[in-house]
Amino acid sequence: MNKKKFDCVELMRSIRDKHRIKYKKNPELRKKRLQEIHKKFGFAILEELQPSH
Repeated sequence: MNKKKFDCVELMRSIRDKHRIKYKKNPELRKKRLQEIHKKFGFAILEELQPSH
């Protein structure tokens, strides 16, 4: 049986780097995706947590 070497840390670094490059080019995309994730999982959105002045 042929076993492949799998490195979780390397995989997560590559994913993080790809996202960093994408979001650096388009910061609004990051904000939009975070809002979608917060809505999907029921987390409060940061703007909702901050008190209005």
